[in-house]
Amino acid sequence: MQKRKNILFILTDQQRADFCGCYGATWLKTPNIDMLASEGVLYKHAVTPSAACVPARASLLTGRSPIENRVINNAQWLRPDHTDMNIFTWPQILAKEGYHTASIGKMHFYPWDISEGFQYRIIAEDKRHNGIQDDYSMFLKKHGYERVHGSISEGYYENLGATVSHLPEELQIDRYVCDRTLEYLDLLNNQNNLNAKNQKEEVPFAMMIGFPGPHCPYDPSQEMLDKMQDSDDIPNPAPRTKTSDTLRDRNIRDNSLSWNGVDITEFSIEKAHKVRLHYSALVQAIDEYLGQIIAKLKEHNMYDDTIIIFSSDHGDYLGDFGMAGKAHFYEGAIRIPMIIRNPGTQPLEINHPVSLTDIFNTILNFAGLNPVDTFDSTTLAPFGSSEKREDIFGCIDLGWMLLSGQFKYCVYYNGTQELFDISSDKLEQNNLLEDENYSLLAKQMRTELDKRVFAAILAGTADNVAQEKLENRSRSASNPFSHHGWERTYPNKVDF
Repeated sequence: MQKRKNILFILTDQQRADFCGCYGATWLKTPNIDMLASEGVLYKHAVTPSAACVPARASLLTGRSPIENRVINNAQWLRPDHTDMNIFTWPQILAKEGYHTASIGKMHFYPWDISEGFQYRIIAEDKRHNGIQDDYSMFLKKHGYERVHGSISEGYYENLGATVSHLPEELQIDRYVCDRTLEYLDLLNNQNNLNAKNQKEEVPFAMMIGFPGPHCPYDPSQEMLDKMQDSDDIPNPAPRTKTSDTLRDRNIRDNSLSWNGVDITEFSIEKAHKVRLHYSALVQAIDEYLGQIIAKLKEHNMYDDTIIIFSSDHGDYLGDFGMAGKAHFYEGAIRIPMIIRNPGTQPLEINHPVSLTDIFNTILNFAGLNPVDTFDSTTLAPFGSSEKREDIFGCIDLGWMLLSGQFKYCVYYNGTQELFDISSDKLEQNNLLEDENYSLLAKQMRTELDKRVFAAILAGTADNVAQEKLENRSRSASNPFSHHGWERTYPNKVDF
């Protein structure tokens, strides 16, 4: 039997693609991310189906859209009994197949300490979860600190969250995730050596590392900020538009809430520049930590036995359209880095759109398993089918999106609709719904988008089907449905 490779999935939080060197950024240094890209497959047009942490993470775990998962905002999570519905996360599937599954860092599960198939967890949750009693909080207490709101740092409010952390570099949350990963790789190496000594088979690992950065607050350590040189090459944010302004009031209100507490009503270019500078320092820090993890894999002769996946759950506006965070379908929010280094696969660039949910079936493929037939996950080329995706469906509680080739159609909760040609209008300044030359395309895309929404709703309510009613349409007396005391099977199993 051929030896199975380890799988290492590294997921950052809120990292947009264009803040990596391999995606064109010139003002910051990401040599380790770029090295993975040069040795692996670089997906030039990767997008998230949901520009919000929790829906995106639920979708990459199950390969199902946010509507199918019924997780469309950050206050929701998968049903506790989703396995009873025949819906399994990729860690649950791989654990059953004999992998040792582990997660270190932020996962954003609810409750935050459940496993979802990870047999081993070290938890360092969201940077905004100040009161959470996770492993990182215990670590800080051991060193005389507590998790506190970012506003403790000087200049937090006036600089829209762009500050210098009050914590020393060795106590930074992303550093903590890195250090625990290094320790765990040492532990796995010791176990592998013991297995070899006892002539036992080596157990492959499937590990997910969740860096909580570069999510706001944009608070690098002083050490990491000093490594980030200011530059005029840092791009200015996308200008506000008539339609983006219809969404901005809610974004202003959401960011003024206590979790963030900043007023972005006046999001000047100068403030955006500072935010982007500090954000870049966080990205550079994560790249440095990534380099240490790669070095540890090489030290233990694991590098060429390990498939490395690098991506993020979604992007960050950083002032685009005068907004902060994410939660719509503009490019800064949905474009994510995606790189896969599979030893033995030649370096390659993929230029057609791919989705974060495709990681689900791609991981199953790496484990030698058949794909799960979902609407929203396909095995990424060149590892599975060479066919290009026809489109990508995205949704969140604020609206939904269809990305088809160079065109993107978005519909929002307040009635705002947009159609962009993202190949020629990268800053999304020209809503083609105002151009009658695109009326036929708009009608076709809206029809297809509606079809995808209805299909997702139908798939997402399959658990509520009374299967006994469907099994005998004639409602004959032989069907339990016809008798007093009949109890329907619930939840109904999802048939893939």
